[in-house]
Amino acid sequence: MLEPVRKLLNRSVRTIRMIGSGALDLCFVACGRLDAVYAGIAGEGWYPWDYAAGGLIAEEAGAKLCKVDGSEFSIFGDSVVCSSPSIVDDILEVIKPESRN
Repeated sequence: MLEPVRKLLNRSVRTIRMIGSGALDLCFVACGRLDAVYAGIAGEGWYPWDYAAGGLIAEEAGAKLCKVDGSEFSIFGDSVVCSSPSIVDDILEVIKPESRN
């Protein structure tokens, strides 16, 4: 769980915050207070009520939502990455789970 945080901080990320409300995190991305939010790296995924309203607000504001492996987002999924479309690929590159062979 700490490895993605270390990677982000090494890539000129200034700060990482945990607000406590998934819906509020997503709304903060929508209004520009946060650049990105992710959950589900270590099995700490949110519940549908955490994603539903905030995810809709973020998408309507132009944010992109997907799973941490880059696949299509679902409110019934186990992870989320939400950010502006211009940086989502950079975030995924850093936090994407390692493939386990």
